[in-house]
Amino acid sequence: MTASNNLCSTCGTITQYRIEGRIQGQYCEICSAWQVVTTYFSALELDQTLYRLKIMVEHRLKPEQLKALSAMLNLNYLEIRRAIDQQKPLTLSGKAKDIGETIKTLTSVNLAFECQPPFPQIID
Repeated sequence: MTASNNLCSTCGTITQYRIEGRIQGQYCEICSAWQVVTTYFSALELDQTLYRLKIMVEHRLKPEQLKALSAMLNLNYLEIRRAIDQQKPLTLSGKAKDIGETIKTLTSVNLAFECQPPFPQIID
């Protein structure tokens, strides 16, 4: 982009590149105007790969881990404990956007997991 393309057509102030929600483009902070606007999709939203997570549980679960697993797997606490006692695998699958959120949750409660295929996205 040339310098003239970075000027607000309304007030002449230099605009800044910005991503806000699903919008990306040049934005003027003075008059709150968008220019050169396009739709924005994150890498997670564009990734249509089906991922499979295997949750690794090798110890007694802490309450926050049990609660997180219950919400992710849609199982009650007793069903999760029974599956662990019977050494049944705790698995789930989904597209990148959902798996990304699940990985964030697993990481936040210190639960190990394996992902196939390997998950390429950086999770903040």
